[in-house]
Amino acid sequence: MNLGQVLTEALPEAPPPSVEDVYPRVHPNLIAREHTDREGTMVRVIPPSGELLFRLTKQQYELLKLFDGQRSYAEVARLFLKKTGVRATEQQVRAFADSLDKGNFWYRTPQEQSILLCHKLLHDRHTHANGAMSGDLARIDLLFFDPDNYLTWLYKYLWFVYSPWFFALTVVMLITAIGLLSARWDEVFADSVAYYNLTAKGPLELGLFFLDFLLLGAIHETAHGLTVKHFGAGVHKMGFYLVYGVPAMFCDVTEVYVYGGRWARIMTTFAGVWSEMIVVSVVTFVWWFTPRGSFIHDVCYTIILAGGILVVLINWNPFSKLDGYFLFNEIFHFFDIKSQSTTFLVQWVRRKIFHLPAKVPVLPRRRQVGFAVYALLSGFYCYGMLLFFVRIAYKIALKYSPTWAFLPAFILFLFIFRSRIKKLIAFFKEVYVDKKPLLRAHWRTAAAVAAALLVVLLLPIFQEGTEQPFVLRPVSRAMLHAESAGEVSQVNVREGQHVAAGLTVAVLRNFTLESRRAYADSQLRLADYKMMQSQMRNEVSMPAMQAANQFREERNAADAQLKRLAVVAPISGTVVTTHPEELEGQFVDEGTQLLEVADDSAMEARVFIPEAELKHIQNLRSASLRPEGYWRSMPATIVSLSPDAYEVDAGLIAASKYKGVKPPKYYLLTVRVANDGTLRSGMTGTVKLFGERRSTMTLMLEPVLSAVARRIW
Repeated sequence: MNLGQVLTEALPEAPPPSVEDVYPRVHPNLIAREHTDREGTMVRVIPPSGELLFRLTKQQYELLKLFDGQRSYAEVARLFLKKTGVRATEQQVRAFADSLDKGNFWYRTPQEQSILLCHKLLHDRHTHANGAMSGDLARIDLLFFDPDNYLTWLYKYLWFVYSPWFFALTVVMLITAIGLLSARWDEVFADSVAYYNLTAKGPLELGLFFLDFLLLGAIHETAHGLTVKHFGAGVHKMGFYLVYGVPAMFCDVTEVYVYGGRWARIMTTFAGVWSEMIVVSVVTFVWWFTPRGSFIHDVCYTIILAGGILVVLINWNPFSKLDGYFLFNEIFHFFDIKSQSTTFLVQWVRRKIFHLPAKVPVLPRRRQVGFAVYALLSGFYCYGMLLFFVRIAYKIALKYSPTWAFLPAFILFLFIFRSRIKKLIAFFKEVYVDKKPLLRAHWRTAAAVAAALLVVLLLPIFQEGTEQPFVLRPVSRAMLHAESAGEVSQVNVREGQHVAAGLTVAVLRNFTLESRRAYADSQLRLADYKMMQSQMRNEVSMPAMQAANQFREERNAADAQLKRLAVVAPISGTVVTTHPEELEGQFVDEGTQLLEVADDSAMEARVFIPEAELKHIQNLRSASLRPEGYWRSMPATIVSLSPDAYEVDAGLIAASKYKGVKPPKYYLLTVRVANDGTLRSGMTGTVKLFGERRSTMTLMLEPVLSAVARRIW
């Protein structure tokens, strides 16, 4: 225990200042407007702080206006009955005031605010002293300011962006930019995916990535605020914050929900992504007309990747509380469909499935189905995104320590899901307490259900596997060499041409060999002539017969050598030699490589498996690979796994920039895939390898047990 802890435990707490029991008071500068929603006419109210938006019915708003800081709850109830004819008890009025106080709604003097702050600091001190886990990674505000004057000044110069002619111009620019990008769509989409792959980036690349992200974010949030000013409302908070450690920006547009109508809210939400699309459209023209390799060309392409298609898909997704969610609410006349649908589904499950006390909102049948579907889809998407952050942490840690990579990922998992885990545990406790008498009365049924649950946990549902990079090459290659020295007189093929087995692809000439063959042929004819004359005289000329045999053998030998001057393709495939026609007229020696033919009807993927991942592929079942820039994956056949470590192909896996980080050993796995005509040698991508199926219980316990076993060993 250090000195600070000793003082904290030993010294008595100074009593906090007290404040008289004052009654709630409405802020004199309260902002309130009526709006027509799906629920009817509602009053939207914002305190001058502008941090929260309150939706009240007309009766609740009338009750709200009666709080002046002097009237007691009983007096407010009597006055409310007199003005509206609606009876409310003192307890109901107090509960209404307390519910608003949780949102820091009521007006307080500076002295009262100081006393409340003192109480809060004292509470935080006790929480920290008791060892409670503090901090919320979901959102950590770093810096914020009041941008109202800045946006008012900026609007004087950019008012024209809200004119019809500018909107028409930006639509034309956007359509043209899409046309330019579509010409290289496969390349742009593959690079966009690679750009957002944070696990493959070093510290400098990560810094530049977040710099681009924040610059576009500043434009995005400024567009939100500028649109709020266009519709006559104010913006009093803008700044930077962290979302699970990822830097981002925000702009408080709450006032437009009071001052503006439905169209103003849609335009405000739409403006953020639309501003990024305008920026991307402009830089697309610059990128298209600047030379490749230039600094401006590369910078523009980076901006296209940072603010392109993936930003639109993520921001305009209606399942998380980003721009698309608020657009969805406004278009379909909802205020907060995520909260409403989640509340409905949770209460319905509590009541209908677990038979717990719950108040299920009364909704039409179609809306019940819609809320249930939306709540499920939104939950899957949001939890998937949270797990995605955990996976990124694991992948980054895996590069530095494969043994302990699970530890930071597990800690991040606990930080992200700790509140949800607590709620889940509390829910199970509630179910147990509520069903305890029933379980005792029907213990056999409960035991059967528990056994069935255990069986489900032990069922091999999840297929084990891993994802690794690969490089393609043809299954078979043929190197065509000159079997005899000679001059290349004819090349019958071109680069990329498909040839059949047995086709003559090139012809050589050897004048010495041709002269030798001609001489042997002439001498053979002369010897045959002498033999024929001897036979006419009924004589046998042994010298002529020996000469004929000798020159016949020399001619046959010369014919065999001349035949080898024709270069024949031994396999069917594609000529991969660059510019083979340039060989014509060159003299080559025996054994010189002339051409290369690759059989690309089937391709072979070289997959390099790190040592730490070998345990996941002990019993391989299947594999599928997806080259870079391809949407679909292709089934592949597993061929072999090398018994010894291999050196990774150059450029396939980025080398670490740190001397203290030692790369793991890699083992070569070979898989084969049929070529549909689109695969080329040298292509890279990702292959998914599927091993044996594992149970949920095994997946949960194996990382912990494996880590403990390694440390003990």
